[in-house]
Amino acid sequence: CDFPLLWRRDHHIDRTFARETGIPFPGFSLEEPAPDWRDFRALQVEVENAATEAVDVTLRVHDGSHRLTYTDRYNESFLLAPQARQLIEVPVSRIEKSPQGRLMDLSDIRGVMLFHAGGQGRPVFSVVAVRLVR
Repeated sequence: CDFPLLWRRDHHIDRTFARETGIPFPGFSLEEPAPDWRDFRALQVEVENAATEAVDVTLRVHDGSHRLTYTDRYNESFLLAPQARQLIEVPVSRIEKSPQGRLMDLSDIRGVMLFHAGGQGRPVFSVVAVRLVR
């Protein structure tokens, strides 16, 4: 992939590090993204929602110090418009400040996920690309 592009749907080499997730949280998981996000302004996730209704999704980012609790990572919900393609953009500074009681280690990012809580089976949305923006 062409860094700062972390993942692209049509780039076959990237598939090694990404997968669709299933029940109870259908979505997308990017394992082992480029770990050092200190020189970037924002994370962008480009998404397509094929459903005829809006879909509520959660974007999650965690680092190497993640203690496997909800409050020790970045989590934010977004509403995807029906049958549309949209860009989710989150400032890296917001991601850094998200763990409760500490700053996220932007030099050691370990995973990015986008999922629909409480959905059934395969996701009704697809991730087109994940990139960092300077």
